[in-house]
Amino acid sequence: MEDIYFDDFIRHKSYGSEGYYKSSLTINEKNDFITSPNISNFFGNVIGKFIAEKIHNKFNKEKFNVIEIGSNDGTLSLHVLDYLSKFNNKIYQQVNFFLVEQNLNLEKKINRNLNRHKNKFAICSNIEEINSENKNSFVFCNELFDSLPFHRCIFREGKLYEILISKTKDKYIETEVEARTKLKDKIMSLNFDIEATFFFEFPSDEFFDMVKSINNMNNNILFLSFDYGDKKNILGSSKYPKGTARTFHNNRVNDNFYNNDVDITYSINFELLSREFISYGFNEEFFETQTKFLIDNSFLEIIDNSIKSSSVDTTKLKSLISPAFMGEAFKVIFFSKIV
Repeated sequence: MEDIYFDDFIRHKSYGSEGYYKSSLTINEKNDFITSPNISNFFGNVIGKFIAEKIHNKFNKEKFNVIEIGSNDGTLSLHVLDYLSKFNNKIYQQVNFFLVEQNLNLEKKINRNLNRHKNKFAICSNIEEINSENKNSFVFCNELFDSLPFHRCIFREGKLYEILISKTKDKYIETEVEARTKLKDKIMSLNFDIEATFFFEFPSDEFFDMVKSINNMNNNILFLSFDYGDKKNILGSSKYPKGTARTFHNNRVNDNFYNNDVDITYSINFELLSREFISYGFNEEFFETQTKFLIDNSFLEIIDNSIKSSSVDTTKLKSLISPAFMGEAFKVIFFSKIV
């Protein structure tokens, strides 16, 4: 293997022809990590309720699209559509629903999972494929940005370095090399504070291209994103001296990026995400924990109504809002751009 930069390594491991996110297995089937939609349909129900309210308030009676980016097997979209069909059929009948999933190996599974809504949605491999004349779109995603390639960087003695990987026989070797000019210029242009001698992650081009593609989609856009991370204008932290990059496999966390078939991820800096959306004219409407978002949007009421009519595993539901599990680790950010 020739020497390869860390972001290129992830690009190959995650999105190459045999990459983690090109598998015919769904995230649920791999069982390497748990996502909120796979814990309970109530997560998607709350998003469906939120979408309906925002469409009514922002788009009034104009035609609109609802789009999930990074849908995997379509579980989250299924729960959103289920809610709309049952509790807001007017919007359900009006909606043009799109699932954007780059892994074409999952198309059959998406169609099977969403079979009861088969006339209501279309599957696209990228945002640019969406074919709609509507000028209004509500876009949402769950754990999208943390799955994109990223650089691993460190600042030492006034210089910015990034990780270069080489392989000798069966051993991978990481070397700190002076950061490429494009990466260095991008980081320095942000005027973030940088904590020297602590590793940090910085998103690669896909992160910025994704925001640009979302912006180019329509005149009026509402964007809702769930991910783990925090909002700060500093890079590097004594709390995480090796950075936040990690892997998931069989529901275990590790920092060995070189094992086969592992999910490689990191904690998102929502300050960077916010600045990028704002640069395209978006307004940041809120940034909050998943706990607050779910509770403020009738999560408990939806559960209470369902418990009365069916059996519900409340232990699993608590994990969605528990500070010790997903409730505080996951953050929610919402942007709007109405022309």
